[in-house]
Amino acid sequence: EKNVSRFPALKGVNDGEYILSTTDTNGCENADTVNLTFGPDVSVSTNSPVCPNSTINLTASGNNISNAYWSGPNSFADTGLVISISNASPANEGVYTAFIEDVNGCKDTINTTVTLRSLNQIDLSAPTRICVGQSLKITSNLTGTQGNTNASFLWTLPNTSRTTKRDSNILEFTNAVSADSGRYNLRVTDANGC
Repeated sequence: EKNVSRFPALKGVNDGEYILSTTDTNGCENADTVNLTFGPDVSVSTNSPVCPNSTINLTASGNNISNAYWSGPNSFADTGLVISISNASPANEGVYTAFIEDVNGCKDTINTTVTLRSLNQIDLSAPTRICVGQSLKITSNLTGTQGNTNASFLWTLPNTSRTTKRDSNILEFTNAVSADSGRYNLRVTDANGC
């Protein structure tokens, strides 16, 4: 009758030849060799945290991986070693699980978490009416985790011939003309690129 023991799960062990030696109660020794292949030795990664409306990338990598089956929030399911999810929204936040199989049929399951960066809110302060010849001043203030710190500002004006500085949180000029009437747009990019 043989006494069989199971070894605990082995991680970080290399493939190759292993020697098992035993000693019985009489002090007699015996040894045998076995070739073992472990796997899969894998990892998963993501570009999280990401900006809203950007692309989430999920990647499974390692030796001899044949495929990865992904599941995640909002009934997400996909297959592949590299997965891209466009137009990231709060519905995409959460834990993603990769079910990975290598070429030897060995399987592993690994989780990774995706989060979205929070966007600053833009508050604009501007007059709704001005007269020709008057000055115009529009001030933007960012509220949120980043504030105005290291943000970049780009104003688009209805009067494209205006040479006013357009890369500040304040847009200001004198001598308004009728061509200055219309929509003023502000695009703000925070320190994280959101």
